Amino acid sequence: MCELFCGQGELTRQCRSNGIDCRGLDLLKNRYHDLTTPEGFMIALTKVLRIRRSGLFWSGNPCNSWIWISSSTTRRNADNWGIFGNEDVECVRLGNQVAARWALLALVCTIMNIFWVVEQPQSSCLRDCPYVSHVLLNLGPPAFFRRMWMATFGHWCAKPTQLFGTWPAIEDFDGYLPRKCRLLLSSTGMYMKEIINGKTRVTGGKRLKSSGAYTKQFGQKVASLFKKNRGKVT
Repeated sequence: MCELFCGQGELTRQCRSNGIDCRGLDLLKNRYHDLTTPEGFMIALTKVLRIRRSGLFWSGNPCNSWIWISSSTTRRNADNWGIFGNEDVECVRLGNQVAARWALLALVCTIMNIFWVVEQPQSSCLRDCPYVSHVLLNLGPPAFFRRMWMATFGHWCAKPTQLFGTWPAIEDFDGYLPRKCRLLLSSTGMYMKEIINGKTRVTGGKRLKSSGAYTKQFGQKVASLFKKNRGKVT
């Protein structure tokens, strides 16, 4: 198993504690784990090639340029821009490059009968990127999609989330969170509102980036599903 963009490494840590051979890649761990560089891509490709048949390639692609809150800057899906957005903006250019290289890794996984999963915030438009949609539309195994709430796994905020990929176990994640529970959860620091020229502008708050970290419970859920479904190939 391999986790790309593992961040603080909670998912990788929980998988290892459950006896699963899992490798995590992230710039926070090693400056050479930069997927936008030739070295970083080759390291990721090497890790993927070492995954056994019916193994799992998990990726939490950076979402900063794909979510609605940054759309006023990225211009993704805006008139005359399209899904690739304004590539004069660095995060947009890097986001597109990461999506293209991730797509190559996903295709390798498909050829090798390795399951893959992408985790994104619910508002992310990454699936609409041609590199990603091409993989989803042209792969051999069926694609699965699940909407869920990270609060179900002990997250401090509700965090609506989407999972998509070839791993059938995606459908086993609980997607329901009662509205009364969502209202009790704090979103303080996630967003900031400011009035500019009479218009309300929403930007990311100080806690937005930290909301991307997986909880221990979520890591344990992934590990238990992986062990349960190990060896099953679609």
